[in-house]
Amino acid sequence: MNNIDIKTNFSRVTDQIETYCNLYNRNKDSVKLVVVTKSHPWEKIENVISAGAQYLGENYPEETIEKKNRLHNLSDNIEWHMIGHLQSRKTQAVIDNFNFLHSLDSVKLALRLNRQLKEKGKFLDILLQFNVGGEESKFGWDASEKKNWVLFIDEVSQVLSCENLHVRGLMTMPPYTTEEKAARNTFNNLRELGEYLSEKLPLLSITDYSMGTSHDFKMAIAEGSTMIRIGEAIMGPRE
Repeated sequence: MNNIDIKTNFSRVTDQIETYCNLYNRNKDSVKLVVVTKSHPWEKIENVISAGAQYLGENYPEETIEKKNRLHNLSDNIEWHMIGHLQSRKTQAVIDNFNFLHSLDSVKLALRLNRQLKEKGKFLDILLQFNVGGEESKFGWDASEKKNWVLFIDEVSQVLSCENLHVRGLMTMPPYTTEEKAARNTFNNLRELGEYLSEKLPLLSITDYSMGTSHDFKMAIAEGSTMIRIGEAIMGPRE
């Protein structure tokens, strides 16, 4: 995929975001486009930055470090978002190289991150990952049954007590579907979960919902997403 393709794709997606925001009475600036660049070479990432991308989503810290080194002249105004599952042994790499973590999924991970952040005098913006669809292949707290939501209160409270973690909201990786009703139901459930937790935990102030990908971001915007994660629709197939 050449430079023109990526720029055209980026422009098309940003236009679609604006169209959907208008359709659902949203301000277009209320939705951040996180371009998923995992498994793409740095040359293609250079192109999407030139096209106007500000937020880049990655899954593998080692790969991201190499890309950042290659793109150091362009990356001053770029936010790097860790959107994949984070293994405990890679927390330090995330602290040193990312601005935002979308996938905090356990108290154990929160405590480890918080300890390492304190040692370095740093802070990290995070989202709590919930598995709204209940799929075994997906990470996150299992939020597929509303009757179990009460079980999250204690653990989320423990995460909120981690002073060097700034909890900004919730994230989900929903089941794949192109059926609008099913997708909107999943996204609506995450938003309802956020409202439930905010009511029970006054210290939780939610500003962001990370939900929506290339095939369902229209429905995510309709249900209040503030961060959509778009990969193939902009970057093309992963290499």
